[in-house]
Amino acid sequence: MTSRWKPTEVFLTLRGILSVFLIFVVFDLLLGVGLRKLYFSQQRGYTYRVTKSLDLVHPDLLIVGSSCAALDFDSRFMSQALGYSVYNVGIPSTSVVYHWAVIQSALARYTPKVILLNLDAQPLIFGFNGSGAPRELVPYYRSHPEIRAALTEFDAFAKIKQLSNLYTMNEQFPMALWRQKPRNDPEDSTGFTPSHGIWMDSMVSYSGDAKIPFD
Repeated sequence: MTSRWKPTEVFLTLRGILSVFLIFVVFDLLLGVGLRKLYFSQQRGYTYRVTKSLDLVHPDLLIVGSSCAALDFDSRFMSQALGYSVYNVGIPSTSVVYHWAVIQSALARYTPKVILLNLDAQPLIFGFNGSGAPRELVPYYRSHPEIRAALTEFDAFAKIKQLSNLYTMNEQFPMALWRQKPRNDPEDSTGFTPSHGIWMDSMVSYSGDAKIPFD
């Protein structure tokens, strides 16, 4: 019986597969490095505040939390009232996993006098709902041991995914592009992002046992 594959054809097929793989690796490396540089050069906006929260701020009082913390705790007012330097690292739509990572990052670089952690009721009652740790932490995996701990706690493949430079910058490119122009927003200096308007919905009441995702 004659083989359908000749040695030359096998070689050409393998070379083609290898060429495509190498092109992908080079593309992933170059574009990923470019996006990382773009991401970490931001001077304003949501992702810039994440970087400040994890790397730059050293306040006496650190406010950590999600929407309630970010929108309700006025850093400047609290600083004047308490005589402490205050920074609000609260970011809407973040989970207790993100808050834990921010606190661990802060403790790794300095010792705050006070850490004010505001926890929303809903995630504690219904549990952490997600396929892995928050995506906000992904770009910091390689440089922060505490981030690696948070990511691997909920994603067994986190280390493997980090082999891709593009993965580490997933969903970051459009935001990083339009946020290149520096701007002195109030939240850039104090972390506080006031919410203006009138609450029209009814109050929500929760009850049940708290579900903490990890120790």
